[in-house]
Amino acid sequence: MENSVMIAQVLGLMYLSIGIGMLLSPAHYDKLLSEFENHSSLIYLGGIIALIFGYVILHMNNVWEGSYVGAITLIGWIACVKGVILLAKPDAIIGQMAFWKKQRTLMQVVVIALGAVFAYYGFIA
Repeated sequence: MENSVMIAQVLGLMYLSIGIGMLLSPAHYDKLLSEFENHSSLIYLGGIIALIFGYVILHMNNVWEGSYVGAITLIGWIACVKGVILLAKPDAIIGQMAFWKKQRTLMQVVVIALGAVFAYYGFIA
């Protein structure tokens, strides 16, 4: 359970910081996404980081249950799959980025909500 709390703290801070940044500096995040999809070395590095990030989460917390602990496991698996796809078939992820660029408000809400939930379970509950 200690691992789950620590991972929830990290995810909470990360998602809240990104979500608030998306609200306060939308032009910066638009530029960030554009640069990412236009530089193959960033895509490659992103794939490696996502794969490592996901593996570390799963190594520390591979527990399927109906709570925030299970959500952490799901994020770990999503990160691993995303990392593999970025390394093996990057065009598949880049195509999805166009959708998320158009859905900025939805993305902000989802990221801030995830951050709030994980911060709550990591720091308060």
